[in-house]
Amino acid sequence: MLKLSAIALTLISYVFADVYITNPVASSSWTAGQTEKITWKSSDDSILTGTVTISIRSGDPNNLNAGYVLANKIAANGLSASIKIPEDLASGSDYTISIVDSKNKAVYSSFFGLKGNPNLLQATDKTTASTTTVVNRTTIEFIHLNPN
Repeated sequence: MLKLSAIALTLISYVFADVYITNPVASSSWTAGQTEKITWKSSDDSILTGTVTISIRSGDPNNLNAGYVLANKIAANGLSASIKIPEDLASGSDYTISIVDSKNKAVYSSFFGLKGNPNLLQATDKTTASTTTVVNRTTIEFIHLNPN
C-alpha cells in the first residue's frame, strides 16, 4: 500500500509541475548573435516530462509581440538549452523568454536587456506603432513613424 501511495504521489507531481525559468533573470544582458544559455526547472523540483518550445519576445507585458521561436521539441527534463540569439533584434530592455510546454502552457522569464543591431529601431514611444509578423523563424517588422 505504501508503494502504491508513493507511485500516486509521483504521478500527481508530474501532473501539477510547472516550468519555472531560472535564466535569464532581470539583471541579464544578452547580445544579439551570441549563444546564450536558457535554464529552467520544475516549480516543485519534480522531474519534468514532455517537450518545450522556447521563444524570445518583447514589448508591452500585456501585449507581447510574436517574437522568434528559438527551439522546438526540446526535452523538458534537460533543464537547459544553449541557443544562438537572432542577429536582427533591436536593442531594448523589454525582452523575455517564453517556454511553452507540451500541454501548451506558457511561462515567461523576467524582462531583461538585449544589445541588438544598432541599425534597427525599436518602438518605444506613443508616436511609434509597430507590427511584427513571424514567418518561418524570420521576423518581418513594419514600423510606422508618426511625423508629428
